[in-house]
This record gives sequence, structure tokens and C-alpha cells, in this order.
Amino acid sequence: MGKAFNNGYPRLLGNRLKTSVIIPAHNEGKHIYDIVEGCKQYGNVIVVDDGSTDDTAKISMKAGAHVLKLSKKMGKGFALRVGIERVIENGSETVVFIDGDGQHRPEDVSRLLDKINGGADIVLAQRQGEHMPSIKRFGNWFLQRVFNSLFGYFMEDTQCGLKAMKVERVNNIMWESNGYFVDTEIAARASINSLKIEQIKIPIIYHDPTKGTTVLDGVRIFVKMLSLRWRIKN
Repeated sequence: MGKAFNNGYPRLLGNRLKTSVIIPAHNEGKHIYDIVEGCKQYGNVIVVDDGSTDDTAKISMKAGAHVLKLSKKMGKGFALRVGIERVIENGSETVVFIDGDGQHRPEDVSRLLDKINGGADIVLAQRQGEHMPSIKRFGNWFLQRVFNSLFGYFMEDTQCGLKAMKVERVNNIMWESNGYFVDTEIAARASINSLKIEQIKIPIIYHDPTKGTTVLDGVRIFVKMLSLRWRIKN
């Protein structure tokens, strides 16, 4: 599956639950150091290097992350499953997912953890701002409307990669997707299984508008939402 680097798992004790942060990353050497550095204050940081051909793994280790290196690109959903397996082994009570491309601010993680400590099962971030490319803005709007109709839960942003959840609830939301559909699938399964969901608004930072989901990815997500809803009903 993947090769692990670094030894040991520093535990965060005190006011916060023991927390692990999972960062899926593919060729994110430009941004990964700052993300790892910003997330270390919250607990264990695990970077799942999804078949990168750059120095993502090396920089992540230098920043202090535990690195799980996949031999080839498997997709975001697959990378997150690899990470969550390690989190369960580690015994963390809370897990945070944050993308490796620098579009999320590590300081916003504390807001998610506050909601978890307040009793939420899962906290989903909702991206806000005027800097999102228009095609991505329209795609998010369309997928949001479809999601709301299919799953009966209002989501402003079905594709945001920043989220936190109680590890004990992972079985309720365990995803099948290997790709970008993972974010929508987690939200859908949380809604279907009546978990206590909180949403928070966060600013978005776009370093590279060409990265992330494409129009074709959006079409695939739409089809997979229909398929997931059909399978659940039948």
C-alpha cells in the first residue's frame, strides 16, 4: 500500500482531544512545509504522499510530519483511507483532513476542533470568497443543489477538503471513492446516518486555479451522487 517514514506519534493532551491531521498530497512540494508546520500544534501530522514525483515526501518529513509514501498516484479518496487506517492504529480520538495545495489556512483547524469538542460528530468547512474561478463556482453551485435535493441536507460546498470528525464515527461515513468524490461521499454518508453535523465558513486561497477538480471531475461527481443515492434507497 505505502511505505511509512519517521517513527513515533506525539500526542496532544490537555483541552483538546488527541488529534491527528491527515494531509493528502500529490506534487505539493511548494506548499506542504507551511501546511505541516501550521498543523503540528494540533497533534500528529500524517502526510499521505499520493505518488508524487517531486520532493513532497522529503519536505514533509523536514517539517516534522509522519509520511506514508504511495508508490503511484491512487487518488485522494484512497490516500485518505490509507491515512485513516494509521490514525485508528494510533488511537487518536479526532481526525482532521486538510488539502495539501495550500488553499486552506491551518489556523482554521482550531475552529473545527472547537466544534468537535462542543459535541459535533463531524465538522465540514464551506469555502467563501471572490477568488474562486467562475467555472469552479458554478460547478460547486450546481453540485450543491443536486446534493441538497438527493440527500435532504443543505450544503453550501460539497467539495471542500477541510473537515474534522470523531474517529469513533468513521465507520458511519467510510467512503468507497478513490478520487475527488470522497468529499461529497463523506458529507452524504454523514447526513444519511444522522450524524451531528456542523458547518463553518472559511476563506479560500487559490494558488493555482488549474489544480483540483476539473469539469470532467464535476460530471463524475454528479453521476456518483445519483449512483450513491440509488444504492442507498435499494
